[in-house]
Amino acid sequence: MKYLFYSCLLFLFSCKSAPVKNNFEPIPFERYSLENGLEIYAIRDSSLPRLSVALLLKSGSASDPAELSGLNSMMMSALDQGTRSKTAEQISDEFNFYGSELSQSPGMDSSTVSFSALSKDQEPLLKLYAEVLFQPSFPQKEIDRLRSEALASLQRVQDQPGTFVAWKSDETLFPNHPYGMLGLGTAQTLKKISRKDIVDFYPKIFSPDRAALFVSGDVTDKTIETIKKLFGSWKKSSGPILQRLVPLENGPSKIILYSKKGLAQTQIRISHRSVNRQSSEFIPFRLGLYALGGPMSSRLMQRIRNDLGLTYSISSSIESRAQSGVLKISTSTRHEKVKETISEILKLVDVVRNEGVLESEKQEAQTYFATQFPSAIQTADQISLFLENLMSENLPLSYLADFPANYEKVSLKEVNQALAENLKRETNITVYSDGAAVEAQLRSLGLPLQVIQVK
Repeated sequence: MKYLFYSCLLFLFSCKSAPVKNNFEPIPFERYSLENGLEIYAIRDSSLPRLSVALLLKSGSASDPAELSGLNSMMMSALDQGTRSKTAEQISDEFNFYGSELSQSPGMDSSTVSFSALSKDQEPLLKLYAEVLFQPSFPQKEIDRLRSEALASLQRVQDQPGTFVAWKSDETLFPNHPYGMLGLGTAQTLKKISRKDIVDFYPKIFSPDRAALFVSGDVTDKTIETIKKLFGSWKKSSGPILQRLVPLENGPSKIILYSKKGLAQTQIRISHRSVNRQSSEFIPFRLGLYALGGPMSSRLMQRIRNDLGLTYSISSSIESRAQSGVLKISTSTRHEKVKETISEILKLVDVVRNEGVLESEKQEAQTYFATQFPSAIQTADQISLFLENLMSENLPLSYLADFPANYEKVSLKEVNQALAENLKRETNITVYSDGAAVEAQLRSLGLPLQVIQVK
């Protein structure tokens, strides 16, 4: 049976005018439900002879067993490394022959497998795509190679200060949970993952009732029929998916210093667990955080960057995940200004928590979030990128269509109530720096300090 739904992709850019009523017309797309539980979403646009296809799996690294962190990422990476009848090289050559390539994107709460190509080549590519999805062989030699590459990538992370401190900030918020780990896993768990672990894990993740297929571009009735034929025989898996629950409460404020000799500047992340999109406070809180640390005119940019000259850039934001939101204030500064930077940030957060923001700041945030949308949806990858969070967080498809109105109707009182409630006093401060240059400053802040050496 076919249903008609409406959605839109959000393309955000800065604007300082007062909020205006949004006259956006949602873009229609078709939905097909197969007997095995698979949902197919199709956007027809024949203006270009191209087709994009993406399978969204409603599981990610959050489903990794505790002792096998990185299993989902390893399984997804090994997916195209061989089937029952083709080698990894043959699969790659066949996609390349048609000017295409397969892309696997393992995420935290969901993962995608996608490709795009000329629409005239869709039939052989859809067959190849289905073979890769449903008949992976997971060769041992390819698993060993992928493991070595993942271990090397982990080693390189510490040389990327922004990535490293973001990871360690999450690790502090979500100890012993996949939300606090890199999707790649850890050196210890990667060495434990066996081919049997991957083979046993695969059917738990690849099940039609836990997936959605997106197809866009030059989609014809024949395209839909081909997909139904290829995916209609996909059998459901048995057994529940593991979902490791996050801790419910934030702990007391603390500072963790990751010390590495020779770092040129200090990276700072101030964070705590917060609401996610399922909460009625998410939108008001997000508007308030934009006023705190969004545009150049935001409170943090004005005070920390413009008035005090402590940083080039600083921002506040909220990330939404299936089980929790995360508030983050991110910046970097000179070693000798670490104490001053952290102190001034915390002072300003206290002011916004206690006093709220102004009507003009709320209106600027509403305009930013609510008024601008793209003129068209082109690829399944784009759809997946924005619908991924909706599906993994069990939000309705109407969420995007209702987006402008939901932001426009928020009052200043609601924004300031959300700030007072959700800007917590208990925060985790994660610092990546040369410990010899900053440890004394951090100790003088009067919060518990843990120092971890990074080699």
